[in-house]
Amino acid sequence: MKTIEIRIDTDRMNTVVSVDDYIALEDKTIKGVRNVVSHFVVDKNGGYMPHDKAMKLIGALNLEQLMKLGDDFVKGSEAAAGADPKVSQESTQPTSPD
Repeated sequence: MKTIEIRIDTDRMNTVVSVDDYIALEDKTIKGVRNVVSHFVVDKNGGYMPHDKAMKLIGALNLEQLMKLGDDFVKGSEAAAGADPKVSQESTQPTSPD
């Protein structure tokens, strides 16, 4: 399985993630983790991956890999929320689902 890299941006978080999906992420539901994190997957050039492709990539993970990705995302989003906005836009959380 290839590495999935995510970039957390507080502006993106505030505009693309629904309250219901964020609550589901915090509750660590499979659907919540997938639905939220899929908006922050980046391609090899660092640009956000199209949502449908990110959903497919995340959907190929096993449960352990998905939960690690979700944990990394929550930690990264908490760090980004407390950081300087310029820093949070450049924040990345690479994960290796292998």
